[in-house]
Amino acid sequence: MTGPRTDATPRIASLDGLRAISIALVLIAHLAYMPNGPLPSEATRFFPGPHVLGAVGVDIFFAISGFLITTLLLTERARTGSISLRGFYWRRAVRILPPFLAYLGVLALLDAAGLLTIVRRDWLAALTYTANFVPDVTVPLAHLWSLSVEEHFYLLWPLVLLVAGIDRSGPIALGCLVAQPILRWCFYRYGNGLIDIDYATFTRLDTIACGCLLAILAHRLGHPNGERPGRLASTVALLDRMPRLGFLAGATLLLTSTFVLSHSGKYMIAVRPFVDAFAIGLLLWTASRTPTMGVARVLNWTPLAWCGRLSYSLYLWQQLFLDPTHADRWVCQFPQNILLPFGMAIASYYCIERPCLRLRDRVGGSRATNATTLAPAGEPDALPALSQP
Repeated sequence: MTGPRTDATPRIASLDGLRAISIALVLIAHLAYMPNGPLPSEATRFFPGPHVLGAVGVDIFFAISGFLITTLLLTERARTGSISLRGFYWRRAVRILPPFLAYLGVLALLDAAGLLTIVRRDWLAALTYTANFVPDVTVPLAHLWSLSVEEHFYLLWPLVLLVAGIDRSGPIALGCLVAQPILRWCFYRYGNGLIDIDYATFTRLDTIACGCLLAILAHRLGHPNGERPGRLASTVALLDRMPRLGFLAGATLLLTSTFVLSHSGKYMIAVRPFVDAFAIGLLLWTASRTPTMGVARVLNWTPLAWCGRLSYSLYLWQQLFLDPTHADRWVCQFPQNILLPFGMAIASYYCIERPCLRLRDRVGGSRATNATTLAPAGEPDALPALSQP
């Protein structure tokens, strides 16, 4: 997941709050699978299964990742005239790998002590970020499928922006978004089960592509170098005049997709991630560009934003304790299976993430960027300055 940043640097408004909501959906979904959990079976009767909530939570993470990473890359390009792949990969490595390797190190110790059994194939999938292409990964590593998707995005998208430039990258992101339902249906219908379309990178790019496209449109609206924003950017900018209506439309569409339309198998297979990408895009755009809006104030509420900053470590550690295959163990019983992940996430955030971020900044990670290209017309100060995640 795209994780939090140091508290000393400013953030795009509302993103941490959206992260908190997304990790809450993941936790609720995983908690619902625990046989001794607090959620009654009636709590999920309105939708096909807890996995739907978990999928929505991950999709929110993906949209934030596409939006934030693209914004950072375009801001660097506007400031320096180019994109440093070396600098980008360095910042990503220092941000992601230390907490990730710490989690794997604890799993290795538990495996050596006989408390877990993780086969060599799953270790290889985890270390190479290919867990989303390996079937039936051991539960403590199964959630790494989403991190694998994001790593593939981090690897390829900066190259696309660097080679294609902003003029062609927008259509590429839009084309990717439109192609996703078609690809999913083709692989489902004719793929003979060779891949799981719920996890494969090239069939789960809807929300990431939507986030990338929104960042490009926001950049266009800043009129860099006197460029015209384009018809699509100007159309999306209409949301800035009615952000509350846009947010309400996004929330309504997302709830309808989750609780009503998801009862259809064909909808779930091909269309749901596409519709959810559109809905989440509305939420992301309106909440980040109008932080004075009531719901955005809630998203920027300090306790909620703090939970969002813990989201990466919390996502890593929750899988170890929300493991239905070991539900009889004390650490996997409620409320320990919620309290312990928070404890581990707090320790990871303050003892690993923040020191590594400070080290990265000292070594040369780019910190300050200009957010004027993100602010809606007439509200140049509506969005806080942006910093590297």
